[in-house]
Amino acid sequence: MYDKIASLIKSSLPAPHLFVTHIHVVTPYKWGSGWGDTPKETREEVFRCLLSIFRSEDGWSTHNPGIGSFSAPDVYKKDEHLYIHPMDISGEITPETLSYVCDELLALEPEYDGLVRLEGKHVGKGIYALSDEELAAFYKEHEKAFREVLADLLSEEKKAVTEWFVFDHYDRIRIPRREDYSSYSSEDFQYKLLLSVFRRMVEDGEVVDVEGEGYALK
Repeated sequence: MYDKIASLIKSSLPAPHLFVTHIHVVTPYKWGSGWGDTPKETREEVFRCLLSIFRSEDGWSTHNPGIGSFSAPDVYKKDEHLYIHPMDISGEITPETLSYVCDELLALEPEYDGLVRLEGKHVGKGIYALSDEELAAFYKEHEKAFREVLADLLSEEKKAVTEWFVFDHYDRIRIPRREDYSSYSSEDFQYKLLLSVFRRMVEDGEVVDVEGEGYALK
């Protein structure tokens, strides 16, 4: 059912310009034990190595640089963003930036004597550059598809539901945008669009109010 919306997005929208990306690196930092007894100087060297990739002359800016405090920094370039954790560099970047970062990490390995090593990468969902107006127009144009998906999901429910049914499925239906991909709430503009679709299904009699119990397919 969710695939129907995914196919609609892929066929109806321009290709996403950013992708949720994880770049896995090996450093003295370990899951569970953290830095352990790694000396301060070594921790600082790890961050210096990682941050050396994101140069200001190339358009990158660094927030919370981490040196000394050992807190992981964030780097930004226009609408790209990466969180520089000493095991997992993650955020939303272009495919070109991903290639650049991986190449730089490989080039730095001998210079830092293996202190930081590229382990792998994972590219996740695309992030679309859509304004609220463009998003609303997309929902209006393709409301039939959104209705069909909500109806399919309702058909699997074993009892009547409340309007929160829409929110329960919102994260799997919504179009990821740079502004709101990493979190979602009932205050999101897009959630309100999807809820409006559901409410129109009620108004049109496609979904009925089962008195005292909630909503169900007619």
